[in-house]
Amino acid sequence: TDKQIDLILEKNPAKIYLALDEDADKEMNELRYKFSGKELYWIRLPKSVKERCAGVNKKADFGECTFLECSEAFKNAIKLDPLSLIFSIS
Repeated sequence: TDKQIDLILEKNPAKIYLALDEDADKEMNELRYKFSGKELYWIRLPKSVKERCAGVNKKADFGECTFLECSEAFKNAIKLDPLSLIFSIS
């Protein structure tokens, strides 16, 4: 929400980690614009979660991650290129 974005910006963090579902291209681009000037990282959904959810016909998202999967995803976050205006996460 805009209120959450404002709260993040008030704290003026040096780095911001984004962990959106893979079908959230539009939202990711909007956040990249709103957080321009910040060091941004994309936390990707682990492959193990995608495979596990596909096996039971469930939508894969971060709510399905174990603590270990979330921790590993955070450690492997990808730094986003600030010069790239268009971003597709699918």
